[in-house]
Amino acid sequence: MPGQRCDPGGDEHGVQSKTPLRQAAAWEAAAWRNGVFPLADGSGALARRNPAEERFHRPLTLLAGTPELERYRSSRLISFRSFDVTVELDEHAASDQGVFVSHGDQGGGYSLYVEDGRVRFAYNEYGDLHETDAGPLPAGRRTVTLSAAAVEGLRWEFRILIDGVETGRSDSVHQLIGMAPLQGISVGVDRKSPVSWPVYERHRSFRYTGRLRSVTYTPGPQAPCDPAVVARALKEAAAAFE
Repeated sequence: MPGQRCDPGGDEHGVQSKTPLRQAAAWEAAAWRNGVFPLADGSGALARRNPAEERFHRPLTLLAGTPELERYRSSRLISFRSFDVTVELDEHAASDQGVFVSHGDQGGGYSLYVEDGRVRFAYNEYGDLHETDAGPLPAGRRTVTLSAAAVEGLRWEFRILIDGVETGRSDSVHQLIGMAPLQGISVGVDRKSPVSWPVYERHRSFRYTGRLRSVTYTPGPQAPCDPAVVARALKEAAAAFE
């Protein structure tokens, strides 16, 4: 009609609708609540997540018999940072063997275990398996520690310690990022898809036979990495799963 105002954002009476604003606010509130952020912003940098997720970077202790820790929660303990994994054994006999802790699967992960009386560390670098012999594990009450140092180039250097004494060290390896590790943390067993296929062929899930009290993750300093390096590494890690 002549003289009628056409307003794409209003109703037939020219009144501005607030529905889109309300929908946007509700969407953002739900996104924060459910951990959707960060969203890609096209800059190649990582956007900021909900500040409440800071608690995911605090030390976490998992007791023997704990179900597999959810994948995302597990990744927050290790992603782009140094970290320590401390295994407390209440009683280890010379004949005991099995997995202390495992995180990940055939696409990428790591596993700390004892076999034939020796502590061993398996690191699956996106399908390339690295194995480290960390020496004999004496019987008794023991503490076994896996210490990962984040170094330049988005890499980790691992050390294995028994009762505070270093007994093994791995070569520098690429950090697990992007889609890896696809499985969460398991204590005393390597569930589902195994980190080490040779170990699976010998022992299947390889549940630890001694008395394991707990496994504690202690996140350390963030990796010294540039956002452009992170963006490129994420793209390469995603491509490995295609």
